[in-house]
Amino acid sequence: MNTLFSYRFLFLCFVFASCNNPKDNDYSAYFGGEIINPKDKWVLFYQGENLLDSILLDQNNRFFIRFDSLASGLYTFKHEPEYQYVYFDKNDSIMVRINTLDFDESLVFCGRGEEKNNFLVEMYLKNQKDRNDTFYTFDLKTNEFAKKADSSYQQILDFYQEKKKEMLWSDDFDLFARAIADYSYYAKKEFYPIAYKRRSQEKEFPQLSKEFYNYRKNIDFNNENLSDFSPYLRYITSLVDNLILLKTPDLDEQKTALAKLQTTDSLIENAYLKNKVVNNIAFMYLMQDEKNAADTTFLNEYLKVSTDKDKKGKIEKMTAAIREITAGGFPEIKLRNTENELISSGNLFKRKTVVYFWSKKTENHFFAVHKKINNLAENQNNVDFIAICLDKNFEDWKSFLAKHKNILHQRIQHYNVSDLEELKDKWVVTRITRASVVGKNGKAEKIFANIFEPVFEKSLETIQE
Repeated sequence: MNTLFSYRFLFLCFVFASCNNPKDNDYSAYFGGEIINPKDKWVLFYQGENLLDSILLDQNNRFFIRFDSLASGLYTFKHEPEYQYVYFDKNDSIMVRINTLDFDESLVFCGRGEEKNNFLVEMYLKNQKDRNDTFYTFDLKTNEFAKKADSSYQQILDFYQEKKKEMLWSDDFDLFARAIADYSYYAKKEFYPIAYKRRSQEKEFPQLSKEFYNYRKNIDFNNENLSDFSPYLRYITSLVDNLILLKTPDLDEQKTALAKLQTTDSLIENAYLKNKVVNNIAFMYLMQDEKNAADTTFLNEYLKVSTDKDKKGKIEKMTAAIREITAGGFPEIKLRNTENELISSGNLFKRKTVVYFWSKKTENHFFAVHKKINNLAENQNNVDFIAICLDKNFEDWKSFLAKHKNILHQRIQHYNVSDLEELKDKWVVTRITRASVVGKNGKAEKIFANIFEPVFEKSLETIQE
């Protein structure tokens, strides 16, 4: 952090810490900050899935907003493609400083309410490190794994207890503070038998003691206050997966997805939380393989279990779009070429083609995907490669391509999205990492492809020109 920025940041922190004097009937709150190396012009502020406000960055990449009334609780702010939680107590005035080149590690809160939010960031980073350190422990036998997991969990609990005693935070905040420690540990234990079997290549799951899942007895599977909190949702997802795989390990993909819906329906009574989980199950199932869109049994069961009209409509729309692509190829859309001309996608597919997507907001993916595509372009002379940038600003796109022209293979055809929502709806583009393979006569050979899979190049060779 340079000296000028340090003084400016500290001054703003002082202003935020003293910018209001709480009164009993005053529920106002302030949120602001500065984004270094911004990827977008906006900071989005959410409560759960509800967008409360879109805050425009000024010419100095700062933002500020005053809320006349903001209830105590957990909120989310997003600067695409990243997000982070922020907790507000009554009359908090919070500022955040972020460098997008190292989003989570650079994130610092200051002002009234800074301590508990910096604690959440510390806990998140500790759990990230713990997850990274955990992979090798999935190779261990059950007793050894349990010792390692319990030891790391105790270290995180000790840190939590120390900060709780020091900060004397509210019971409402403690729900989230403790949840980070507990549910990250629980999810690790749920995932263990599945990971161990895969990595060891043994035919059977490892033998688990009766006490291995003792913590399940104390879990509230209907805690709506945690239903938008990722550690809790991640645990619920891993639990459902584990319950099905340990009980019926030989189910095929379609029956497994159906069992996930039914298990969730019986496990969770709270409608909001249940909808969150089953919506994710449906989305992941459809994205897994295009043939799953033809599974009417699954779709009908999902529509019966879910009560979320909005998400049900989106899943039905997505299913219909996948079926249309499967039957007749990718629908025509308009794209913009490097000459700023609108062209029809129907004229692009002359032969076997790999279509992939990127955005300057996710530079790591940009470099990784083009490293892979460059290799494919050298080895697959009978294949065309089409790159579609999802960023809307034409001049920024052209400038970014020019800046990185030395790492872009000359065989790649570059296009910029004209209507992003049309592309998302008609081509079912929901992830930046998504790629597709188009075969002879424009037939969609693979709608949801992953070019980073080791078998991708070999599978590409089997498709007719």
